[in-house]
Amino acid sequence: MVNAGVPADTAWTGNGVRVSNGVGAENQPTLLRSGAGGTFVVWWDDRDGSLSVHAQHLSSTGSPTSGWPAEGLKIADGTGSGFQEYPQLVPDGSGGAVVAWMDTRGSGGPSLDNIYLQRIDTAGNPLWLQAGVAAMALGTAYSCFGVASDGAGGVFLAWEDGRESPGRSPYRAYAQHLDASGQRLWGANGVPLSVETGDDQFCPRVVPDDAGGLIASWTDLRRFAVSGMRDIYAQRLDASGTRLWGDSALAACIGTSSGGATEMVSDDAGGAIIESCCTATGGSVVQRFGPTGTRLWGASGVPISGCGGIAPDGSGGVIAAWGVPAAHEVRAERVNASGTALWGSPVVCSGATPDVYPFLRRHSIAPDGAGGAIIAWGDTRSGPGMFPRLEYADVYAQRVTADGAVAPGWPTAGRAICTLDSLQGLVATVPDGEGGAVIAWEDDRGLRRNVYAARVTADGIVATTLSLVSAVAVPGEVRLRWSGSEVLTAMLYRCVGSRWLAITGLLPDGHGLIEYVDTDVEAGKRYGYRLGVREGGLERFYGETWVDVPSVLQLALETPYPNPGDADFLVAFALPTDQPAVIELRDVAGRRIVVREVGDLGPGRHTIRLRPEIPLRPAVYFLRLRQGGSSVAAKLTIRS
Repeated sequence: MVNAGVPADTAWTGNGVRVSNGVGAENQPTLLRSGAGGTFVVWWDDRDGSLSVHAQHLSSTGSPTSGWPAEGLKIADGTGSGFQEYPQLVPDGSGGAVVAWMDTRGSGGPSLDNIYLQRIDTAGNPLWLQAGVAAMALGTAYSCFGVASDGAGGVFLAWEDGRESPGRSPYRAYAQHLDASGQRLWGANGVPLSVETGDDQFCPRVVPDDAGGLIASWTDLRRFAVSGMRDIYAQRLDASGTRLWGDSALAACIGTSSGGATEMVSDDAGGAIIESCCTATGGSVVQRFGPTGTRLWGASGVPISGCGGIAPDGSGGVIAAWGVPAAHEVRAERVNASGTALWGSPVVCSGATPDVYPFLRRHSIAPDGAGGAIIAWGDTRSGPGMFPRLEYADVYAQRVTADGAVAPGWPTAGRAICTLDSLQGLVATVPDGEGGAVIAWEDDRGLRRNVYAARVTADGIVATTLSLVSAVAVPGEVRLRWSGSEVLTAMLYRCVGSRWLAITGLLPDGHGLIEYVDTDVEAGKRYGYRLGVREGGLERFYGETWVDVPSVLQLALETPYPNPGDADFLVAFALPTDQPAVIELRDVAGRRIVVREVGDLGPGRHTIRLRPEIPLRPAVYFLRLRQGGSSVAAKLTIRS
């Protein structure tokens, strides 16, 4: 008897699961936890001969949600020519997401684009116009924008705008509010965040103010000609788009930012926390502003010894994390709601690993829901020699607790998420809602760059939902095979009747395959098998199957391995007699591609290598074993 489980490509696997089977080079993944316990993943790729934005929704087990295309959902369909790049996504307040991206449609001048948006639900249905909705009529956005949920199905936007002198400086910061139906609320072309003109305003960030409006911050060059400094300014707009912090905006960080990069998160109390980076010192300053624009962390803010990104700690403070290439470390610090640095000195997340050259992205910090955070980064410790190269970058992560300690179960040097001999980069991280995180990255392991994702639990286990590949019973033995992870230890349980008993611990092989042969079986009896894995302090069970042990040999066919694969498979099967028997490979249209005579192998269990002579395109195929008047079948997938 053959019991086939969930295909191996439909759940978390070691070194990540591929998010899409599309044919384009995929770039810059961004993540959002959905209201259905899964994760939205958005990226842009070149599959259409241009650049277009696509999305996928992964369930909590790492498989695409039912109804979503395997190649990913095209966010703005029927848009014709043009480039779509740099997507961001925010929650819509109802479990879905709003995706925003730069789009060359309707450009208002040289080097200028528009910002388009689409709202989708967890079933992959577009809720706004099929081609997306434009943030403004002019199409004068330049390079950088920020987006935030309004909590009611709509979004706030802020962007660099070149309408005053298309194609050259100065650029000014504008904002827009779209409601739940995608309608513009602040005029056809948005409202300016300040009345200052003549100097550039770059890279705005935006958060909701919890009163129907927004808080925005940006890099401002109004003093650059005199001081050489790029300052940080901030503004609050009410629900009607009226400026509340003065027409010239609030000077948030003055004279501290020669670099000018800024990050911002909500303080969950109607205000915001802003990080301003300084290239002169390599550090940054964080400052908290109340709803009226009052500085809450002193006149100069709180200095941080590095600059990378920030995440809210859930109590009105932030956790900051950054890479220190010269020291080969990733470090983190926490500042509480009153502006006190809690950990005394920064926590080293990557341990004493001398070959680490970290690449930290601002989206790489995920709150753990308990005052700490999970931080992920690109890491070159596996590169050769004293100077690791970028092409050897792996993905590592670390969880830091609220009190500044490495969380129990996590290695001091960080947890390896993906360590394949290929380039992994541009890491994104989002909470999984259970103290862990989902991590996504660009990966060059194939012929082209693809987006991969993995889940790590609160206890530092790289989650792998074990999937049953095959279970074959012949007289005297049961052969079982699961898909697993290289870093996972599983306990095998067997049931006869109604009682489950632990049998033995099992480890996957180098390909993530767990195999077990049970010879302590009797003909005519029914046996249950499952694997237990400890995750988050609890033991969870996966890959349960039941088999009947025959008294005589029966025709049986296991799922080919590896599956999916590259048109070179191992096929295990059992023949009850020495009669003629054939194995056939057919495509979904029923066309026969391979025929192999196997009856001369005689009765018993056999394994053969199946390697079609002609190239097979990526698709689903069917394998069938025939002997006498009986047949059994299995499905396999050729991957791209």
